[in-house]
Amino acid sequence: MTTALFIGRFQPFHNGHYKSVKRLISEYDCVIIGVGSSEKSYTTDNPFTFSERKRMISSCFSEEMKRLRIIAIPDINNDEKWVSHVISCVPQFSIVYSNNSWVRKLFRRAKIKVGRTEWHDRKNCMAKRIREKIAQTKSWEKSVPMPVIKIIKKVNGEERIHLL
Repeated sequence: MTTALFIGRFQPFHNGHYKSVKRLISEYDCVIIGVGSSEKSYTTDNPFTFSERKRMISSCFSEEMKRLRIIAIPDINNDEKWVSHVISCVPQFSIVYSNNSWVRKLFRRAKIKVGRTEWHDRKNCMAKRIREKIAQTKSWEKSVPMPVIKIIKKVNGEERIHLL
């Protein structure tokens, strides 16, 4: 069985993430979604809790959930130990996917195979930009899947981001 690990913070889970996960599901038997900075929430960079991010992701993949695992990866703030920390948090995998240069560098240094996902509508599908649009009361909804919009509204995510 081939398993891929896809790492991100997913603050929030957007259309680019969605398309990347769909592609990985089509290529691998199992996809582990590693939710980084899982212990962080209610901050400008990390407004959503791990539980909320997990719901955002799982709500988009009800049909595929038997092939997905969503795992919390808390920060340890130690580059030398981070890859072994991630490995201790998740089931075994054969390749890691991330477009984050820091993540890619650390896994390569550990001699672990690294893949890259395609950028999808990079201008609109960037979590930081989406959070900025929410904070500025600009239209952001087209950048995330419909189930994610519903969750953000249900948890008062817009108001939370405005207050941060």
